[in-house]
Amino acid sequence: MAAANPQDMAAMANMPAMPPPPGVTPDLTNPYSREHQYIIVASIAIALLAVFVSLRTYAKVWIMRSPGIDDVVLFIAMFSKVASTLLEQVILFTKLTLFMLLYRIFSPNKVAKYMILAGISFCIVFYTIMMFLFIFEESNTKLLHVNYTVGAFNVISDLYILAIPIYAVSMLQLATRKKIGIMAIFLTGIL
Repeated sequence: MAAANPQDMAAMANMPAMPPPPGVTPDLTNPYSREHQYIIVASIAIALLAVFVSLRTYAKVWIMRSPGIDDVVLFIAMFSKVASTLLEQVILFTKLTLFMLLYRIFSPNKVAKYMILAGISFCIVFYTIMMFLFIFEESNTKLLHVNYTVGAFNVISDLYILAIPIYAVSMLQLATRKKIGIMAIFLTGIL
């Protein structure tokens, strides 16, 4: 197939691919956008995030007097979200916050401790690689595969994070009914 000349290429660039559906008048100079709706929803979500993180920080610092590294990582995750940095970075810091919270609770259990440390290590490596792929990859097809990979890993790592407290609670010397109650509290993370 012969290459098209520049005039034909310019004409094709300005030509619609197909006519619009019946009853639709195209407006290419001022197309429909949901930008304002997104800004409103994102602003409300960030305000709620700030309120809940502030309440958690107040409770941990002033009431319980036991702040931890998970609080610092939570602030990094929140500011990453507010600054609208790469999604992988926000997800990484959010998952690190959860892992560190679980570490504070379940570190006496050696198996749970090693599960948490393995999860932290794997998440750091995975999300760092994905972040660089998003920054430097130019092919849309490859970026689509990266998105699918990140989505699959998110589901698997979320289930892994839920499995750690279930395992640790099942090893406690408690009545079965109490174990189920404690597990149910941790399983609210599914919501």
